[in-house]
Amino acid sequence: MRKCTFPLAGAVSSFGGAVLIAALFLLVPKPTVFGQGENQALDVATAYDTGVRAMDNGKYDVGLNAVNDVISQFGGSGMAEFGPVFGHFYYLQGMLLIKKKDYQSAIASFKTCNEKYKNDVLMKADKDDPRLPNRFRVQSLFQWANCLMALKQWKPAAQKYEETLAQEQKYEPYIPRLQAQINLAQCYINGGQLDKGKDFLVKLIDSEGVLTDTMKRKLFMILANDWSPKVDFPQMRSIVHKYRDLMYHEAVVDRYRLRNPAFHGLAGQAIEKDDWIRALLWYSMMVHPGDVSKYYAQRIADLKGRVAAAEEQFNAAKPGEAKDRLGAYIEETKKTISELEPEIPKQKDQLAAMLLGIGAGHYTLSSLSGARSAYLELADQFPEHKQRAVILHNLVVTSVNLSLWREAYKYGMIFFDEFPKHELKPSVARVLVEVIFLQGEYQEAYDISVEVREDMQPGEEIRDIPDFVTGGSLYHLNRFEEAEFELEAYVKNYPKGQRMELIKFYLGATKVNLFKWEEAAVRLDDFLDTYPSSEMRPTALYLCGLSHLVLENYAKAYARIAELQTRFPGADEIPASWNVKGDILSGQGEKGYEEIMACYIEALRLVEEDKRGDEEVAGYSHRQMVTEATDQQDWEEAGKRFDHFKENYEQTSWRVDVNIAAIKPLAELGRKEEAKAILEGFVNEFGGKPGTSELDEMFGAYSSFMQDNYTVEEVRAAMQNFPSEIKPPPAALRAWLIMGEIEAMEATDPEAYEDDIKQGFFKLNALYESNGNNLSNYTLVRLARFNLRELGNKDAARKVYEFILNERPIGEAIGFALIDTAKMDAELDSPTNLQTALEKFERVLNEVDNPRLHEEAVLGKARVYQKQGDWDAAQGQWELYLEDSGWRLARPEANYSYAKAMDEKGNKPEALKLYVNVYANFPGHLDWSTKAYIRSAEILKERGKDLDALKVLQDMLKRMGHLEHPGVEEAKQLFTKWRAAYTPEA
Repeated sequence: MRKCTFPLAGAVSSFGGAVLIAALFLLVPKPTVFGQGENQALDVATAYDTGVRAMDNGKYDVGLNAVNDVISQFGGSGMAEFGPVFGHFYYLQGMLLIKKKDYQSAIASFKTCNEKYKNDVLMKADKDDPRLPNRFRVQSLFQWANCLMALKQWKPAAQKYEETLAQEQKYEPYIPRLQAQINLAQCYINGGQLDKGKDFLVKLIDSEGVLTDTMKRKLFMILANDWSPKVDFPQMRSIVHKYRDLMYHEAVVDRYRLRNPAFHGLAGQAIEKDDWIRALLWYSMMVHPGDVSKYYAQRIADLKGRVAAAEEQFNAAKPGEAKDRLGAYIEETKKTISELEPEIPKQKDQLAAMLLGIGAGHYTLSSLSGARSAYLELADQFPEHKQRAVILHNLVVTSVNLSLWREAYKYGMIFFDEFPKHELKPSVARVLVEVIFLQGEYQEAYDISVEVREDMQPGEEIRDIPDFVTGGSLYHLNRFEEAEFELEAYVKNYPKGQRMELIKFYLGATKVNLFKWEEAAVRLDDFLDTYPSSEMRPTALYLCGLSHLVLENYAKAYARIAELQTRFPGADEIPASWNVKGDILSGQGEKGYEEIMACYIEALRLVEEDKRGDEEVAGYSHRQMVTEATDQQDWEEAGKRFDHFKENYEQTSWRVDVNIAAIKPLAELGRKEEAKAILEGFVNEFGGKPGTSELDEMFGAYSSFMQDNYTVEEVRAAMQNFPSEIKPPPAALRAWLIMGEIEAMEATDPEAYEDDIKQGFFKLNALYESNGNNLSNYTLVRLARFNLRELGNKDAARKVYEFILNERPIGEAIGFALIDTAKMDAELDSPTNLQTALEKFERVLNEVDNPRLHEEAVLGKARVYQKQGDWDAAQGQWELYLEDSGWRLARPEANYSYAKAMDEKGNKPEALKLYVNVYANFPGHLDWSTKAYIRSAEILKERGKDLDALKVLQDMLKRMGHLEHPGVEEAKQLFTKWRAAYTPEA
């Protein structure tokens, strides 16, 4: 046996991002061997050194000859003569073959190194054994994978990378695990496992404090180049949006040099497939070449300034070393400038190509604003472009469709001047002429204003009044969205416009009508401050006060209403202003009941006695008076106001609000039959409108009222004999009546009414089978949960939930549908079902505003990740669950599973602490405490602490031995087995 020493030394090369660590080793014979054996050992070491140096120097054939000679001589006896370390020659042979791109041959070398020269023999060897380990066994596996990847054998390559990452590296130097992971992800993607590869890379990018931003960008580019073309647009878009900022924060020049060509190429690929929206997304990731041009221009200007300063110093300097250095600096700087200057035209060419793609994409997708912006920049910056006629044509068309008349006119005239005989000329002319006709649907004032201003330039004094008439007419025609556009354009185009006062008033009032309360408040505050004497001030004060009330800016709202009532007591807005004042005082919570009620009473007095305002003002005052009186349990006042409303204002838009507000007072006043009739009337009114929220709200109020005021048998009788005005009752109403009866029984004594409740759900199910499309989401969710939880009929439950998800994805019902179907999916073992479950749980967290469902979603994700064996992800979800102290559905399980994740990841000490915490804090939860006890004992035994392990089981059996549970039985058997095998230490 030859004794070996081999100091690690320097050859570093790269292949596919992987790192080769070459080792020089000296094979020294035993001290008793001399002569030819010594020379032979020296020749072996020399051959290895020759191979390493040849790889460094690019003389691969020389290196291979040297290595091959040794392998030829000792290949059959290498393990016997030198031990596992002889595998280094095969590793070096493989690396030299890689350099020659002979990957297939290299694989054979790495295979021999990895499989034939294992280190297993050293694990049982005597400590004085002279043999040294094969330190490139894992490296050879990694390079084997690299060769397969180079040969595009994706799946076998992935398998080898997986094997590499699973290896223990006791004897081997550090392998580039990150590169192995990246290559593995690429193999997954190119081998058809798209989600697996994507998830692998995403996990790496999202890892905190592990990778630099530069490396994360490289991983993103793998996703962009390899993964994104293979998936649909929503998947690709979510990843791009997620890491957009990461790419945007890269230096401008680096983005231009490294990213723009790639993103432009990806956009081109998308265009070839007529996938314009994908192309536009890639274009959006490019740094604007104009920004790069500015950078280079500034850089060139700076360098030229330095040259000028240096030349002044050079001319003033005396001959010598300093002057020579200045001269060299000047020449070097001028060279840099000459290298930078050609870059600017290149950037202009890239900009033009990018803008053409962006314009075409937006134009194809009817995104006119985006198309117009691109064509406008092309028209202004590239007057000599070979496609200028098309650019101008498209700019005119998009400008007209966006009502940019001035722009359309300007570039249309340019087109006529430059291309008087072009085939697109008729199209441009037709678009401009049609501007007048496109406005023909508007009333006379609007039509005339558009016709008059058609030949005028926006912003010119002559067009001021026509533009004012356009915006003002739209406002008075209640076409508020259009009015908003015109009015804002007027404010922008005519900062000193002749009708600015009216325009600003109209604009503020338009914002109110569009319910843009914050913008309305800003606009109206500006109007009131700018025009303190305006004739529109009373109305503006009222609208401004209303806007601030909605925004809960009570002090500002009060100030505006107070001014209105003080300065303009005869204004038309005064009656309504008292309602607003009452709302302000109620919202502030600083005034008493009597003072608040006095405001609404005054509004009503002004309508009834002074004949000011209208019935809507009076209707609203009743709504608020009944509500305020109810809040104060002033039942007599509430009933009185309700009766007055019924007699005089029942036909106002506040009918439903006032009647619903009066239900509680009527019941308290002994008029519950009247209240019941009111609710039944509303249920009938909306019962014929399935799918509306009004029926759900009305029946909810009716059901609650019935449960609060009648016995369960009376409620059931009322539901069964509901006086439906539609014969037969609509399906949605029948479902609600069944549900009302069920909920009354559930609220009273669910055990006593168990059979009747089940019968109710069976009726509901039959109704669903025949009229499912017309049932409310709430009744459908209740039916699904009954099928799932009470009957265990998952298929029936899923059928209902799938209907909600596919046909009725609205309201809270979607949250229950997602949660329950996700749980059912998670119970299945297929990767597809588990992934679907994860996606649904994630949707609950992102789309549903229900903390209870959020708890179930996080819990569900944690369980799925645990089932998948993704312990990192599982640990993260269990941590998230445990962080919320209000989540109580599965705290014992969460504590145990968190410990389990730590255990599986190899952190045994921390896992042991957590297991102890589980059985100490949750002893009564046997499903988890028994597991925690047993696993704690197993960890101790694995550490060689047999006695401590027995003590843990003994403690468990003292506490729980009398209980019947599988975990207790397992512990008994384990304790008996271990105790029998235990030998006390001497």
